[in-house]
Amino acid sequence: MDPPVNRSNPQMQHSDRGQYARTQTHDNDSAHQQPLVVGRTIPEALMEDANLAGQNGINDHDVAELSGSETELEQAQNISTNASLKAPCHSPASSSGGPAREEYRWRPGFFRRFPYFGLVPLLLSVFCTNATMSVILRSNNSLVSEWSGVLQPSILLAYTLTTANALMGLAFAHGWATGIFGALKALAKGRAIRISLVSILVAITSLLRGPLMQRALLVQTREVVETDTIDIPIYPKGDFFQDEVFHRQTQWSQMFEDGVIDGTRAQDSYFNVLREFQAKTPVHIPGTESCTNCTLTVTTLGFDYTNCSTSTFPLDLSALSVDNPRIEAEIFSTEVYDTTWPVEGRRWVTGILVNVTRAKSGHCHNPELVNQECWLLPSLVNYTLELNGGIATFASGSWKADHVVESESTGASNDRVRYIRTVGYILWKANTIKKYALIGPSIYSTALAEHHGLLSYLYWQGPQGDDGCNIYFRDPMDDILNDIRDVIFRLSVIDTAVWNGVARSNNLPSIHQTVNYQSHKSHVIYVAQRPALILAMAVSLIGPLATLMLFWG
Repeated sequence: MDPPVNRSNPQMQHSDRGQYARTQTHDNDSAHQQPLVVGRTIPEALMEDANLAGQNGINDHDVAELSGSETELEQAQNISTNASLKAPCHSPASSSGGPAREEYRWRPGFFRRFPYFGLVPLLLSVFCTNATMSVILRSNNSLVSEWSGVLQPSILLAYTLTTANALMGLAFAHGWATGIFGALKALAKGRAIRISLVSILVAITSLLRGPLMQRALLVQTREVVETDTIDIPIYPKGDFFQDEVFHRQTQWSQMFEDGVIDGTRAQDSYFNVLREFQAKTPVHIPGTESCTNCTLTVTTLGFDYTNCSTSTFPLDLSALSVDNPRIEAEIFSTEVYDTTWPVEGRRWVTGILVNVTRAKSGHCHNPELVNQECWLLPSLVNYTLELNGGIATFASGSWKADHVVESESTGASNDRVRYIRTVGYILWKANTIKKYALIGPSIYSTALAEHHGLLSYLYWQGPQGDDGCNIYFRDPMDDILNDIRDVIFRLSVIDTAVWNGVARSNNLPSIHQTVNYQSHKSHVIYVAQRPALILAMAVSLIGPLATLMLFWG
């Protein structure tokens, strides 16, 4: 058996390996066994063996063979010593400051050598990445207002991404020395170029996780349309006087004739309509404040504007003569009044007549006037409204967008007709008178004119210079019809409000109509960009895989 070897000191190991014991057997006759000698060097052992060989009859040739064996043993001893000196010491500290797997070389078994301090943060980093993806998908198409201030998706993404990057850095530190550092060294030496480049590039992609995740979630403004029904307190018929229930349960018509409704003068409400119209006050419909950006259609009293006509004729200046060299002529006039006319298949009805006459061109030698007439028949009309917080406006700025549902030609609407006539006389009656003179063979006019009424000033187009022959007027018909439309709608709203006040005081049913509406709302929402999210997830998973590869170098 070999003697014990001291492993604590390489020099001692070298000395021990130089010693050996040898047992020499003599001839069979003597059967004498040489005792074990410890501590002899190889030359000493060879010399003693040579002496013994001489004594026992060993020749010189055998001694030479022993000398050759001595040389071979010394060379083998030197090789073994150099190999042991160059062997790694297996330092327990890696270049990264953490434990390297070489320190567990004397501790066999999977669980003892498993890199827990690197793999656990790696798995937690993957978990945080999945949490980031869950936040993005959870917030997709949700309102920004639904998320509280401390739990905004952007804040949650910052938390999860910061935690994931921190854990990734911790796992990355455990594999740095065996991975990136080794890859850089391999590149410097020109070895394993492809594997080294892949290791470096894949590790760098982990740094792109944060920006790519942030790109996957955007904030957008989106139009949302909601459909529902709402009760609009507007009388759905042409006039209260047509409803027998009102005649039977109340003396509505008599109260209106007396001008007092439940202690309130009806005329005061009508004056308020005119006052609000003049001030362009928004129309407020009580009880509809909950409807935001709603579009709906209501049916109530209006007019059928379809019976309109236009004609052109010259200005009559035939009265000018040598005996009458100066005359006055009307070149602009507007009138709104009530009248009665027959309707085909019906009796005579009362309605509104709007008449506009205006100078189309102002040349004194060939003056031309345009006359327009519109007969307004009281009717049930569908109005398309936009309602926002109880404030109603027409969806279209033109009376042409209204749809006539049914013509109401009974005498019950006469009160509303008379009201429009009164408002028309106050607001829309106007005229302009010009003076013309015959001087020699030519007709002249100055720029001076007599204007009566607001419209004669609003639609007058003045002359260039002092020549009054160039005066003309723009067409006011559409504006007048739109104003009548506005006033009659305001009248329907205030009529209903007055009646509902009476109904509440007398325990009577209130007036309303249930209509469908569409609510157009703008919502600020989060939108997940799925292509960007897929790219971010792919990069996020490549990072942990790259770091996992670092544990195996």
